[in-house]
Amino acid sequence: MKFICDLVARKLGRLIRASDVPRDPATGLAVVSGFFCVKHKAHKDRLITDKRCLNETEVPLRWLSLPGGPQFTLLFLRKGEAVWASADDFETYFYSVKAPLASERWNATGRLWHAGDFPPDMRGDLPDDEPVYFALGVLGMGGRNSMDVCQLVHEAMLWEADCLRESERLKWKLPPPGGPTWEGAYADDHVVCQRLTVEELRQGARLRDTEIVEASVDSYERNGARLSADKQIRYKENFVAWGTQVRGRRGYVGSNLKKGTRSQFFCSNSSASVCVM
Repeated sequence: MKFICDLVARKLGRLIRASDVPRDPATGLAVVSGFFCVKHKAHKDRLITDKRCLNETEVPLRWLSLPGGPQFTLLFLRKGEAVWASADDFETYFYSVKAPLASERWNATGRLWHAGDFPPDMRGDLPDDEPVYFALGVLGMGGRNSMDVCQLVHEAMLWEADCLRESERLKWKLPPPGGPTWEGAYADDHVVCQRLTVEELRQGARLRDTEIVEASVDSYERNGARLSADKQIRYKENFVAWGTQVRGRRGYVGSNLKKGTRSQFFCSNSSASVCVM
């Protein structure tokens, strides 16, 4: 119960009448979800909503068009060029995105309670003997379409700031951008990769990627997204993006460079800026 009270206090949901929760026509039982955790970090676990039953009632949205780390193998550099990247990551992103309006009755989660089990400020005008469920008011992790909706919300924050232009956007299975700036958003990750001359790199030149970084962070803060300070990357030649390690000056990309599984992907003598394979 302390856990449910904590969720309500954090405005991640509220109590609803059990009579409002949909019922399985075959069994008459309330259709509800559950919670479980998986290990994530030393000081916190990852909370998952077990929505397997409710997921069967949803039509897949299929809105996703995501970038992929292996696409960096399609980046070629001219002689005297280098590449650097910047990245941001959200904290607890899926639990920061509100669920669609009028979806609470479909998000009942956990066991049946009585309103009187909770403090007055949490139960509102519900009678003490009213059977209630906790209804998740955010998307959370585990829903069939949570990823689709959260991805679109992230992209909308970037579009609002004139970021993630189609001419600069990475999409899996599509040719990469033809210009020097590559940008991609994947769930709670945002990565901007900039091709530049070695001289510009040494001088810390202000290029298109700088505009994107500043505008995107401003949009995130304006829309209430919380950024993870320990995952922030700024203008690094050596970086990790979407599970892929990149060594910008040396021209290597791979899943694990320390173990020697590396692939050369920059061509210093190429006259073309991008080579599509």
